[in-house]
Amino acid sequence: MSNCYLLFSDVLVMETDVEREWARARLEGLNKDEEGDFRWHFDGEKNLAFYSEDSGDTEHVANFVQKFLVAFHPDHCWAMRWAETDDKGRYDAYGGGAVFVTAKKIEWCSSAGWCQKKIADFRRSRTSTTASPPRTGGR
Repeated sequence: MSNCYLLFSDVLVMETDVEREWARARLEGLNKDEEGDFRWHFDGEKNLAFYSEDSGDTEHVANFVQKFLVAFHPDHCWAMRWAETDDKGRYDAYGGGAVFVTAKKIEWCSSAGWCQKKIADFRRSRTSTTASPPRTGGR
């Protein structure tokens, strides 16, 4: 059996002391069972760093960031990428994804989903070109 990992590391810029205190109060009070497991620390004066060591909950990071944007920067956006790996080199264990966050919505993208869509599009295009006879003239 292999160990699977979900790895990410990104920062959210905190412009003011009020923003940093708001973030600290919410992050220190997180219930990991209900609100997700991820690591965080303040990196310098302005950066709030989110990261995982073995695994982390990207959905809860995105939800936290959205609440921050709603409270302080409703016209800003934020994005994060992650990698999925394992320690046994299984061919199907690698992937990743990304999340894009605004005050109004959260959008997700996975490398597996992108690959599946591209394969389906390719197969559809081959089926449509081989199933129909070529058009000629003005018909």
